[in-house]
Amino acid sequence: MEEEMISVIVPIYNGRKYIPNLIRMIERNAENICCAVELILVNDSPQINIDDLVNSSVIKIISISNKKNMGIHYSRVHGISHSHGEFILMLDQDDEINDNFLISQLSKIGKADMIISNGYIESDSEKLILYRFRIVQWTAKHLLFHIIFGNRITSPGQCLIKKKCIPEIWFKR
Repeated sequence: MEEEMISVIVPIYNGRKYIPNLIRMIERNAENICCAVELILVNDSPQINIDDLVNSSVIKIISISNKKNMGIHYSRVHGISHSHGEFILMLDQDDEINDNFLISQLSKIGKADMIISNGYIESDSEKLILYRFRIVQWTAKHLLFHIIFGNRITSPGQCLIKKKCIPEIWFKR
C-alpha cells in the first residue's frame, strides 16, 4: 500500500558525478513539504559502484542495480517496482529542479492523476522555456492534442503522477 510519499526515480548510467547533486536537490525539496520523500537510484551501469555515495539524514534513499545495462525505460520500471510512494517523479540523472518544485506540484495537483510542470531547454547559448505561450500550455493538458500531434511532454521529469494511474501497458513495453 502506498504511503503519503513521493518516490523520485532516477536511472544512473555512468553517472556517479551526478549523485551528490541529486541527493542535495531532493533533500532541499523534502525540507519544504509535509509528506515523506524517497529517492530511488537505479544503477544501470552495475559494474560501477555507487553505494558509497548514497547517504542522507533527510530522505530515504534506495539504491538498486540492474544485473546488466538495460536502458532507461527498464530502469524506471525497476525503480517504480521498489517505490513506496503514492506519487512518482521520474528524473534523468542530469535533470535539475528548483528547491520548491515538489511543494509547487503537490499544491496544484488537487484530485488530478498527474500534473505537468513547465521547464527549460538549455543549450550552450540559450535557455528557453518549454511552454512559452498560453495556447501551448493549454494543448499540453488536452488529450485530443496528444492523440493528433503526439506527446507534448518533453521529459517524464515534467510530470508528477499518481503511481496507481500509470498504465499497466507502460510497464510491459
